[in-house]
Amino acid sequence: MFLFISGVIPKIIRQQTADAVYCFNCHNTLRWTLIKEVSWISLFFVPIIPLRTRYFAQCPICLSEHSISKESFEQQTISI
Repeated sequence: MFLFISGVIPKIIRQQTADAVYCFNCHNTLRWTLIKEVSWISLFFVPIIPLRTRYFAQCPICLSEHSISKESFEQQTISI
């Protein structure tokens, strides 16, 4: 008898924007959080295959999210 434990595990990378961004929801101007979320198919809790990648920006005050492109994510991140 075989027992396979599998699922989808999200891996999240958070970075700050280089410039302050205005939020139309809470009307604050702050540096937003840029988030790259990669969902992986896992087998026995080991990530095997990347399933989906999402890029979005999040306001640090009201937590509203906006989808962005991969190019926007790479251009707006701070080089450390």
